[in-house]
Parts: sequence; C-alpha cells; structure tokens
Amino acid sequence: VTISQGTLAAARAVAGPRGTSSLMERALKRELRLEAQRRFVQEYEREFGEITPEEVAVQMERLARAHAQSRAQASTETAAQA
Repeated sequence: VTISQGTLAAARAVAGPRGTSSLMERALKRELRLEAQRRFVQEYEREFGEITPEEVAVQMERLARAHAQSRAQASTETAAQA
C-alpha cells in the first residue's frame, strides 16, 4: 500500500495515540460499505429506473422518524433503569 507523505501525516495527526492502523482500517471499512451501497443503488436503478428526489425525501423522513423513535425508546429505558 502506498500513501503520500501528506496523507500519512494527516492520518497520524488525527489518529493520535490510537495509531494510524486503526484509523485506516475504519476508513477502509467505511469506504467499502459506501462502495457496496453505490453498487446496490446502480443495480436498483438499472432494474427499476432512477430514484427520484421525491422518493429520497420520503425515505429520509421515514429514517428520521425511526431514529427519533429509537432515541425516545432508549431514553425511556435508561430512565426506567435509574
């Protein structure tokens, strides 16, 4: 693996005492997940057509509601444990 000196210096500055190996592994895993998502969307759009901004907005709203419900449930569970 070849990494430019500037990128390595920036990685070391961000990683601090944790070291660059952990930082680079997390970054690579994140990039691999993103690439898998890109491939999924490309396959989906080939089969069903382009995803519209309206469809994206509907799904983002659903995710926001689910996230809010999850936070509320976690908050309730934490309060019950206290």
